[in-house]
Amino acid sequence: MKFTLIPFLLLVLFPAYGQVLFERDSSGLEVQSQFSFHKQSTVIGIGPSLVLGGRIALGFAIGKEFAKDSDARSTAVRPSLGYIPIKQNDRIPFSIVTFLAYQDNSSKTEELNLSTFEYGIGIVPRISGDIDLFPGINFGWSQSQSKDANYNSREFKSMYFALDITLLFGKVYIDPLVAIRRDGTSFSIALGVLL
Repeated sequence: MKFTLIPFLLLVLFPAYGQVLFERDSSGLEVQSQFSFHKQSTVIGIGPSLVLGGRIALGFAIGKEFAKDSDARSTAVRPSLGYIPIKQNDRIPFSIVTFLAYQDNSSKTEELNLSTFEYGIGIVPRISGDIDLFPGINFGWSQSQSKDANYNSREFKSMYFALDITLLFGKVYIDPLVAIRRDGTSFSIALGVLL
């Protein structure tokens, strides 16, 4: 079965870190919509993120995945926790971002469920100017278990490498991202607003 629900992981590699990175030591709410394109499917989603003290992000995302070569589709929910252990300052030229997420995918068309645990780390410098830029280098690992209607299960692990660059315009941002996995390359774009 080609439609494995995995591409949705590329939708929300990181749980909406804009507010964490853009505002130093502040709290707030952020909402972003995301679109992801993979050779097997297209994903759309939306997710809010609550940021505490400029270092911790509590995120929640929902999304829908559509297969390109069939009528298969899935729905996913994804709570996440992000933390910035090292924040850019006058002595440190970048921030280090870590995250942990759980994702549950279900597909009525394929009678398949997928549960995934994921964690990762990113290195993100801030480049200030007329437009604030946040280029990121990200690494992640996930472990998934799928179950079909007959309760047959399969486990698999995956690693990825991703590059992104967030552009901040006041309180609105755009974040294109390219992620590389063993099963192919995906392109995602996130649009968000800091509330």
